[in-house]
Amino acid sequence: MWRLIPFFIVMVSSSGCDAKRSPSPSLPSGRSTARPVLGPNQEKAVEPYRVTCDWNETAWTERLTGWPQGWNEPDPTRGRWTPELAGALREDTAEVLDLYNVPLTDEIRSLLMPLRNVRWLRMSANVTATDVVWIGQMTQLRGLSLAYADLTRADLRALASLQSLQFLDLQRAVMTNREFASLPRLVQLQTLWLEGRGVTDQFLEHLVEIELPALRSAGLVGTSITDQGLARFCSLYNLECLDISLSRGVSKHSIAAISRMSKLRKLAIWETGIVRGTVINEDVKRLKQLLPDCAVSYAD
Repeated sequence: MWRLIPFFIVMVSSSGCDAKRSPSPSLPSGRSTARPVLGPNQEKAVEPYRVTCDWNETAWTERLTGWPQGWNEPDPTRGRWTPELAGALREDTAEVLDLYNVPLTDEIRSLLMPLRNVRWLRMSANVTATDVVWIGQMTQLRGLSLAYADLTRADLRALASLQSLQFLDLQRAVMTNREFASLPRLVQLQTLWLEGRGVTDQFLEHLVEIELPALRSAGLVGTSITDQGLARFCSLYNLECLDISLSRGVSKHSIAAISRMSKLRKLAIWETGIVRGTVINEDVKRLKQLLPDCAVSYAD
């Protein structure tokens, strides 16, 4: 039942209000934890970034030292246009903005462009290639979600100025190998989320070419990657968390390559060529033996 699922934090005001994080629509709700208040100098305490995987709640919890933690109760206004959100945009008071359900209009673009206090930004699905240009000028960003965006003909080199970016969510973004090949080398990027059949071995080859030095966790869910591409990827990166679930082109021949990731602590392989269904087979047993300190999720 375990699967790594990225999610974003809802809007938090820098004025010291309670910080909250909401689950994505597919995540379970009802869990709450202590939610620290951000101090005026909290940004300096963000480093180092640490990854915590909480699979008991069927979710992948991304936690930043000094950043908001925990889930809030179900909130029907999450990611929607509210007076509070409008005020935060106009006054530039939010460090985290969730616009997932807010259609991106020219008016909202004009409010977003000059913002300098927002650190985490989740955009709606109607982001286009032209929006990447001005988003790339928000050099203060630590986290960015362009999930489901239409990035056809986008030049991702526009993101090269985001050298403080630590989290990038491109799940289900519409793009080809050509667009992804323009992704720049982001030296602080520690979490990258890719999902969908359009993600191929060429995506992994580009990640090998640009060599992201801080990368610790990756989602490659439901992709078209193969054993060959994954072997190249694993030869360079020594991740802590990896989700290749539903990537059926990955078979038992990738076990040796995956097991070379000595730092790996969380691995999701369900519905791949390594395992089908819920029964542990000899390949899963072998993988668990090669990675004794890694929690392997092999059943949805």
